Parts: sequence; C-alpha cells; structure tokens
Amino acid sequence: MQIRPLTEAEMTSASQLVRQVLGEHVEATYPEEAKSAFYAFIEPENLNRMRAENEAILIGCGDEMGLHACGLIRSGGHIGFLAVEPGFQRQGLGKQLLHVLCTACFEQYSVTRITVNADPEVQAFYLACGFECRGDMQTESGVSFLPMEKMFSTTDVVSAKKHTGLIAALVGGSILILLILIGLVIFAGKKVSTYMDDRKEASEVVWEEDEEEFRTPEDAGEDGDMSDTDENDTEAGNPEEESENEWENGPRDYVTILDEDMKDVEVYVEEGIPYRLKEEVYALDEYSGKIHLEFNVHYPQINNLPPETAAAVNQELRDTAMLMADGLYLEPTEDMEQMLEEQNATYCASEVGYKITYLSEELISVVYADHYFLGSAMAEYADLRTVIVNLKTGEAIKPEDTYKADEAMGKAFHDRLLKQQPENEAFLELGDDVFTRALQGEVVDGRYMTGMVLTKTGVLLPFTYHFRSADGNIISRGWDDVEFTKEEFMTYEKEHEMWKLVESDN
Repeated sequence: MQIRPLTEAEMTSASQLVRQVLGEHVEATYPEEAKSAFYAFIEPENLNRMRAENEAILIGCGDEMGLHACGLIRSGGHIGFLAVEPGFQRQGLGKQLLHVLCTACFEQYSVTRITVNADPEVQAFYLACGFECRGDMQTESGVSFLPMEKMFSTTDVVSAKKHTGLIAALVGGSILILLILIGLVIFAGKKVSTYMDDRKEASEVVWEEDEEEFRTPEDAGEDGDMSDTDENDTEAGNPEEESENEWENGPRDYVTILDEDMKDVEVYVEEGIPYRLKEEVYALDEYSGKIHLEFNVHYPQINNLPPETAAAVNQELRDTAMLMADGLYLEPTEDMEQMLEEQNATYCASEVGYKITYLSEELISVVYADHYFLGSAMAEYADLRTVIVNLKTGEAIKPEDTYKADEAMGKAFHDRLLKQQPENEAFLELGDDVFTRALQGEVVDGRYMTGMVLTKTGVLLPFTYHFRSADGNIISRGWDDVEFTKEEFMTYEKEHEMWKLVESDN
C-alpha cells in the first residue's frame, strides 16, 4: 500500500470511506444540525473544492483493491477527519497517515502547531501520537470533544518522511511557488536575509572553544570580528537589489547577522561583574553522499557563576541555541536515526549566531538568529529566539510572565511593526489578535512567535513570521523587532522580580 495525496477522481471514494468509518458514530451522537454539517463537509464536491483551492490537504492510503484510509488537514493545521477502514485498524496505519498529514501541512503551509477536536473515544490514539489536551471537554452544536494539539517538531518531520518518501509530492498546488523560491528565500523588511552557500565537502565533527575572554560590541577592535559595517544593507521591499548586493559581497553570515541588524541597539553591561564569558561552537559538516548534516552553532557560556546555578544557566544558554541541532542530530528519536539511514538524500542544517543585549550580576539576556533546513533544501527557515536567565536562581524567565499581553499591547506592537514596514504583506494581512497571542507565549498557527530581550534603554520585542497569504500567492519568512523605552514599556509591566533587578541595575 502507498500513502499519497488524493486526486480529484478519488474524492467520491474518500467520502464513502469516511461515511463507512465515522457514520455510525455520527448517527448515534450528533444532533440533526451537526449531522447535516458533517455530511455536507465530506461531500465529494466540497472535498475537491478545498483541495483545488488549497484550503486543505487530503491524503489517502490504498492498493489495487481500493482506498483503505484517508485524512484531511486544513491550511491552518486543524485535522478535519482521519478514517481507517475497520479491517486495517490497529496496524499502525492511522499513526502513519497522521504523520504524513502533519508533515504535508508543515511543508505546504509552514504550520508547526497541529490541532484536533478529538472524540473522547479516540483521545488515547492522539495521546499516543504525541498530542496533548489543551482544555477540558467542550461542546459545540451538540457535539462533545476534547481540544488537543501538538507542536510538530523537526523530528516529527523526518519521521513522517521515513514512512513515505513522497513529501515533495505533497506540496501539491503550491509547487510552482516553491520552485520559484528554491535557492532564494526572501525575508521581507529591514531584516532581509538569504543563505545560498552550497557547501558539499565532508569533514569530521569539530568542537571549537574560544579561549579568549568574551568581548562586548564596545570592545571590538581592529580585527573586525564584531564590526558594525552596513555594506550589505539593502532597502526594504527591494529583493532584486538585495539579491544583487548579496552576491557581490557574499551571502550573509548568520553567525554575525545580529551585529549588523541590531547595531543600533544599546547594550547594557554592568561594570565590575565577576563573570568571565566565552563563546562555544558546535560545528559539523558531514556529507555521506545521501545525508548532508551541516551545523555551525555559536552560543555564550559563563564562568565563575555560583556552583549551585552554573550548570542550569549554561544549559539554558546552550539549549536555546541548539534547539534545531539537537532535534535534527544530537538528540534524535529512533525514527530520526532510522530516517537518516534510509533516506536517499537528506539535508539538515542549522547556523546560529547570537547577541548579548544585557548582562548584570543578576541577569543575562541573549537573542539568537537560527537559519535552518528541515531535511530538505526547500524547507528553509530563519527564526529569532530569545532567553533571559536569572543568574542567581538559574531559571529562564518567560516574557509573558513579566508583561500584560492584552489587546492594547498587541495592537501597539502590531502598529509599530506596520509603521516600520508599511508594505510587509504579513503585517498587513494579519490581525491584532495574532500579535496579542504571540506576545502571550503562543506559537500562533505554528508560524508566528515573539520573545523579549532587555537592553540598556528598555526592551526589544522580536517577531518571527512564516507567512502565507490567504490566497496562497505570497510566501514570506523573516523577522522584525520593536524597541520600547523603559518609560513606554512601564504601561505593560506586571509586578515581577525581573523588573526589580533591572531597576537596581540602573
């Protein structure tokens, strides 16, 4: 049997299979209005319309005898249905089909947060597939369900690829767009970044450690390691000029990109702190002919911390930088390891640079830029991640615990992003609620996230987006950030120990 995207001709078979598998339960538990809505949803004409208009992905599994399983996932990452013929249940087919649906959604729509309204009878199945309940039992239109979700990780992506080998085919209606984007990903706005270096040479695992004392931007000398040159800067919204300049000066280096993009951010470093900072690097460039692994991850570490917190602090600083490298290679699941052995061609990479924006005896605040590939040259992304660590307790501070992420704050954040980039398609199309939810700590639709870093003059809130327009014609991925002065941000602050520490530092 083969798991693959369904064709227009198979919509009737899919509809009949869903009726066969789920119809008895629907008839027994759904009120009349909900029954009508369900049957209208699975009508062949509606299924084909959603498929043709790129509103949903439909995957099936069958053989010469016909279709034995099928599933649908919407463009926002919500599972519409999953049906496995009774004679083929309890054989792992449902789990494989679910993996492929999630992977297809990730590949086609850049969604990493998958949701489902699960009937209580199938809760155990979704729990076994890595889903978690995100609330109590709910009832809508007379139908009871458990809201469940799963953050679709890098290891899930490669696990699903292991089962099918057909991920490229799952791109479906968006293949023309992706072909245009191969080799060129446009990060819209002032943070315009691409990475086109096609390195193929093999090398052994290398651990590098900078034995020199860590230097702040103010300490950078004539060697240019931390220079603030802007020779590669381009005007926002002009990808042709950006591409031309990048090839003239070489591709942008994500190890130092934050020094360029945040050169105007005022860094705070307390005088006389007892710590010695150094940089560590995990570097790997390994090419076996079918698997290319490429990691160049930089992150800070701190010596002379109190023994009771040293390990926890340095682990937080490392883990934030190594999020992708760990999931792709260093701490993979069994599925990941098997996939690496079985794939004909796999490209996994992560290049990370960082900038320390705040350092006192009590606090450190770091922002990381991660440019990564999730198993394929077509699956190219770049995220900003942040971490603030209390050096006295070793605990990472959640930004949403320190401010009031209400509608007013979400609107102010959105308005400032729009003012900085008035032609950015993501900022124009997304509503204020997306920014509010992101500020509350949610990875919205698996595509949009924020964070927070402390600076000398206030705070900086970054926003990472993997945007696809409603009509599917525009894809943009990148980030921007908004700076608030201390006085401006006081409006949103909660009572939190961090602000007391910041106040004492100043």
